[in-house]
Amino acid sequence: MEVSHVCPYCGKEIDVEEILFWTKSKQQFDDPLRAGFLRSHGVTTGEKFARVYFKPCFDGERKNVIKVDCNDYYPTMLEDARSNGLSPKQLEGKDDAFGDGDDDTYDDEYRTQRSNSKKKTTEEKCRIVQRACPHCHCELPQGFGVLPVHHVAMFGIRAAGKTAYLVNLFQQVNAQLSNNNLGSVMLAEDSKLFLQPLIETYEDSGNTKATTADNGLLPIVCQYKNGGKESFIVFYDIAGEAVTQSDYMANHKGIQNCEALLMMIDPNMLTSGAFAAAWENAHGAGSEDMIYPTIDAFLNEAGVICQDFADHLKSIVCVITKMDMVLEKDSDLFGGANSKLEITTDIGKKHLNHVNLRVLAEVRNNLNTFLQKQYSVNLSKKIHDTFGQDRQVYLLGVSTSTRVPSAPGNSKICFEPKNSANDPKHRIIEPFLVIAMTFGLVSGVDDKGDVKWFTGNVKLPERESTAETPQKQEKKEAGQATKKKKGFFSRLFGGRK
Repeated sequence: MEVSHVCPYCGKEIDVEEILFWTKSKQQFDDPLRAGFLRSHGVTTGEKFARVYFKPCFDGERKNVIKVDCNDYYPTMLEDARSNGLSPKQLEGKDDAFGDGDDDTYDDEYRTQRSNSKKKTTEEKCRIVQRACPHCHCELPQGFGVLPVHHVAMFGIRAAGKTAYLVNLFQQVNAQLSNNNLGSVMLAEDSKLFLQPLIETYEDSGNTKATTADNGLLPIVCQYKNGGKESFIVFYDIAGEAVTQSDYMANHKGIQNCEALLMMIDPNMLTSGAFAAAWENAHGAGSEDMIYPTIDAFLNEAGVICQDFADHLKSIVCVITKMDMVLEKDSDLFGGANSKLEITTDIGKKHLNHVNLRVLAEVRNNLNTFLQKQYSVNLSKKIHDTFGQDRQVYLLGVSTSTRVPSAPGNSKICFEPKNSANDPKHRIIEPFLVIAMTFGLVSGVDDKGDVKWFTGNVKLPERESTAETPQKQEKKEAGQATKKKKGFFSRLFGGRK
């Protein structure tokens, strides 16, 4: 993957002479370009920012570029006089005066420096390393133009749990990565500006506020480091309300550039909302009134989008959200409170040092068996048929709730909605690990202990997706005898019909 000079937020190409540098100022200036872009993507912000901008100058008396990237191309550091800073309006050539209007708080130091700059033969200069996109004024991360960039498109119906997933993922990602010795993640500053208030609101109230439907979420830009591997991963939301707008989809940078599709499946599409109704009855949490499309309709829509507009798509990471609802409502089908089926347990340290391919296969088998026998849906096959056999497909399940021990006398699987970062959310980082693996940032390990690096073209070792496999694995892990009383759970997961 080559480095990119496309803004990870607005998706526009940034020419070498266009890139902006900025530093904090003591006064605030109207910046409608930055404010408008952030607000349209769900960020609560005002119009003013304490910033002044600088343009790189390579030649002439004002040459200020003192460091470029490893390709001797992109400027990464300027050295310039603070009095040369420009307000947003001055960048557009709309204002000669240093200041944007009556509401700006003028600072005598800046005004004096600017008025006297022509009289000075020397002026103290400062080094400036913070950069911004000239098109949206979002802050570019430090490694921009140096590190590779990978793109993930998130697709799911309204209320499928995309925002809730991102909030819970980045609330816990570093703790769980550390627990499995798989590196660390750092959010870019503007992504943090968007996501951190959502996390704080979630921890205080348990709710994730609705985000704009017009442009989707602000792209989440994170820098992932794992050993000697380092890259940016950018998550783009595809607004469900906009999928029928061809112009929007054709110009959506997340779709154009995505190598992986993070497809969020709401299990209520299988039952017209029955899972949500059962959860609301058990926990008293209100659910949004929804008309759920069928799985076939959803996949058809996603397939058309990717066929028409996604030229670089290599893998589909299909995630069944709200597994708490599924495992509670159909607890008996998964073996109840004592189940050792992989999908009923959390990951703990099962992906220690590598992504465990056996664990991924067990999750896929558990989910396929349940969907096939309970709803006559072969989801893995449907995804392959929709997107093509040449694309890698992963099937996972997550929940933003925490599995808790069942009370004495209660034989059912139990979850509780917990908001703290200290409470593990059910398999919440597994999709992130799989995405990182498909980008070659994390290695996988197979049944034999052989370590493998994936590039997006290597297939996940296939296991027979039979109903018997999860049951055998459960018996093995639990140390049970092979002879077992047969009930509905046994029939569902591999016993005699």
